[in-house]
Amino acid sequence: QFKVTMVEGGEGKKDYRIQLEPKSEGGQYKQVELVFSRKKFSLEEVVLTNSMGDAIRMDFSSVKLNVDIPDASFQFEIPEGVTVIEG
Repeated sequence: QFKVTMVEGGEGKKDYRIQLEPKSEGGQYKQVELVFSRKKFSLEEVVLTNSMGDAIRMDFSSVKLNVDIPDASFQFEIPEGVTVIEG
């Protein structure tokens, strides 16, 4: 469970920023920030801040929605020299 806060947008207020902070301590992350475009309401950035204060930032650009992806793109091919153990 998280405490959810909308914070003032950055970049000339061109975006919406949502901060999520865990309600309980001891987790891997102390904050997650989601940044959405005000124009398209699309996710543009995610910032994960771990319990040590280190941040991982992921930026999304050139996003294409509802694009047809061939089923063959999801076929697993076993690399040469790898042994697969059935469970």
